[in-house]
This record gives sequence, structure tokens and C-alpha cells, in this order.
Amino acid sequence: MDIFVPVRSTAPDGGAERSVMEVTERLSRRGHAVHLVYRNDGAFLNQYQGFCASVSRIAYPGGARLEPFSAAAAAVMASVRARSLRSGISYLNALTDLPVAMIRSAPAVLHLREPPPRRYLRIWASLLRRVAGCIAVSQTVADSFVNRFPMLEGRVVVVHSGVDPDHYRPATEHERSAARSALGFESEEVVLLYAGRLSPDKGIPVLLRAVEQTQPARLRLVVAGGPDSFRPKLASHRYASWLRSVAPPGTAFVGARSDNVSLFHAADMVVLPSTWDEPFSRVVLEAMACGVPVLASRKGGTPEAYEGLEHYLFDDVPQLTRLIDQLLTMGDERRRDLGARMRGHVAERFPLERAVDRIEQVLATTASQH
Repeated sequence: MDIFVPVRSTAPDGGAERSVMEVTERLSRRGHAVHLVYRNDGAFLNQYQGFCASVSRIAYPGGARLEPFSAAAAAVMASVRARSLRSGISYLNALTDLPVAMIRSAPAVLHLREPPPRRYLRIWASLLRRVAGCIAVSQTVADSFVNRFPMLEGRVVVVHSGVDPDHYRPATEHERSAARSALGFESEEVVLLYAGRLSPDKGIPVLLRAVEQTQPARLRLVVAGGPDSFRPKLASHRYASWLRSVAPPGTAFVGARSDNVSLFHAADMVVLPSTWDEPFSRVVLEAMACGVPVLASRKGGTPEAYEGLEHYLFDDVPQLTRLIDQLLTMGDERRRDLGARMRGHVAERFPLERAVDRIEQVLATTASQH
């Protein structure tokens, strides 16, 4: 099967970008021909070039202030570029890719990885009618789209994101020691990690306030991530600078990583303090798969990853503070036991291959019906 995939960027800007790369790589391994068209270069480009049947770059000017219009225009240009690919199916991963469904004669499946839009609803509705089907990363996302666009009723399949438990695995003693040494931490320190964009909707101030209220001398906070590339550059850099100025003393800001495995290996716990409705947090799955206890805000689709583990969700700063204190008082051995339980939970319910199975099934079924 030929699969046409337009993407905004080949950079690891967030969990969605990594998921698209991993899913398309697995589809390629299964014998499908993936044809990628992208706008911006990034760290994933070499990987895409290694497994895609074709890779093309669409140069189109535009920044955060021009989105979604510049992205939509790039999607149109991508469609024109790909007209030679008559057969197969379009696998879209952003609303701004929808013009592809309008221009290409091949059927299109849209993977819903973000909450529904709040503006230009008539335009989006018109474009959504062009897709043959939708996949949603969580039931929460599926329900929110159907509520806003009723014509999607019965056309959305929920496929929770997955991770590869062989790549995201617990650290050996040597790997843990090396990862902590690379960050300059002592073996007896308890490392609390945040990994994600430095963006207001990620709720990092919630975490900072909770850490300030715990204040054990041996707790070290690590913030891994860079300025939000989806916001205006000046505003995102100002926000990142402000976070550094208000963070508790000793907080380590280590920048964005293309792969967070070594950070998870150094961590004793991970916190996702988002204040927006996360579609379905990939960081939660990655950290759990690495055997690290994860605390997360009860927002959006995140609770769907915590069935049977609801105790580790929180609604506010006091609840997060209590959970951090509980993990601190557990001690190393009980934290490792909890981490092992969470890893088993992810390995059983959210393996990457299962997610790819269902995505492949949707794409193949859609292609055969059109």
C-alpha cells in the first residue's frame, strides 16, 4: 500500500511528531511504501530518509503567527507535488493537512492528535467531510470532535498511542549511574523530572509550587524541554526565561532532547502537570515503560492511561504535593516496585505494535473501500 504522509516538521517538537515517525517506520517495515512530504528540517529527517520510499521538502515561509494558514498552504503544495502518486491513501496527522484530502483523489484518514479547533468551524467542517475516516488518540479527543462536528459520529476509531517497551526500558545500574553523573547528581539525591515543552499550558508553575512546598534537601528538580516552537518565538523564549527565574534553587534546566530515555534512567519520579486537556500524553507512557513512577494531572485524555492507577492523578497543587511526599517516603525499593508495576501496565495495554496494527487496519480498510 502506498501511504502519502505530509508533516509540518521532521523535528521532535513533541510526542505527536515522535509518534508519527514511529508509526510510519513500523508501517514501512511491514512492506508499505511511505511517501513523506515535510516543511521543516529536524532531527528525525535521517530516520525518515532511511525507511521512506520517497522524501520531499516543501519550502514555504511562515511562522507561528501565520498558522494555520501557512501550514494549510504547505499542505496544498504538498498535494500538488504528490499528484503523481495516484493510488494508495493519505495519512494525515494534523487538521492543517486537510487540504490534502480536498485535492488528492486518493482517500484520506485523519489522525486526531489534538483537541478540536474553536474557530473557523464551518471551514473545518467542510474539510472534515472530505476525509474517509478518523483515528483519535483517546476517547476524550474522539468525543470532543464528535460534539463539535456531529457529522463525525460513527466515523472515529479510538487508537491509544503506544510505545516500544524494548526501547523504553528500565535502566541497568550502570546506565542509571551514568545518566545521573551526566546531570551532575549524587547517587543519594531523589531526581524529579519534567519533560516537555516550556509552554504555559504545560502547567510547569504548578510543579514548581509543589516542589517548593515539599523542600526536602535531597530532592532535585530537572526540567527538560525547550521554548514552545508552536508559539511566537519571542514570547516562547520570554516564558522559558521567566520559568528559570522563578524555579527553586538547584533546579536543572537541561534543554530539549531528541530522546528522553537517558533522562528517565536518571529520574526517580516524573510529573506531568499540564493545565490544558492533554489529548493522550506520550511522556506518561515513555516514563512508565522505563519503570519510573509518573504523577499526572487529571486533564484531557491522560486518565485513560491510568486505569487501575488513578491514585497517581492529581487535580491541584496540594494533591500533587502530597503525592510527591508519598513517593519520597516510599524509599528506593518501593518506588522501584511501583515503577515496575507501571511498566507492566504500559507493556500490556499500550505497546506500539498493537497501535500500529489498528492504524494499519484502518488505513487498509479505508483504501480497499474507495
